[in-house]
Amino acid sequence: MAKKKTGNPQKEDGYTPIANELLEAMAAFPLTSMQYQILLIVLRQTYGFQCKSSDLSIGYIAAAIKRNKRRVGQEVAKLISANVLTEYQKATYSTARKIGINKHYEQWSMSTDAHSERERSQKYVPTRSQGMSTDAHRGMSAGAHQINKERNIKEKERKDFPSESEEPDAWELLEGEVIS
Repeated sequence: MAKKKTGNPQKEDGYTPIANELLEAMAAFPLTSMQYQILLIVLRQTYGFQCKSSDLSIGYIAAAIKRNKRRVGQEVAKLISANVLTEYQKATYSTARKIGINKHYEQWSMSTDAHSERERSQKYVPTRSQGMSTDAHRGMSAGAHQINKERNIKEKERKDFPSESEEPDAWELLEGEVIS
């Protein structure tokens, strides 16, 4: 039976032994936050029970990290293809997939697709010193900037041309002139 969580973790209540070398390799390897969460759950369910692998369903992992099941499945597949996780037995309709950590971290390799996806998710945000307006630093998107720019141009055009109420009446123009 699992102990109730008290907010005061103690090593005597259980711990997950992991080699420092493996932990350092995990920290240095380029993974997304969700991939790290998945890795931690797999570590807990394998090394935490002194096992090399464990039957872990995508649904179980998704519930443990409070993420979308479909997305977790995609990330687990990426970790397996990168050799970070080892799939010892494929999932069937009645049993979960048996997976574990590949402790041979020199075999880990992210495909170029995973790297480019990570780079796409890391957006470049120029600083104010690079010419970005203060609106951009308040979180306005590029589309919102374009709309504001167009709105400002229209307002400027309106100011350049007098409105109907500002236009002089034709009789006022003729009052000072002599008609011959």
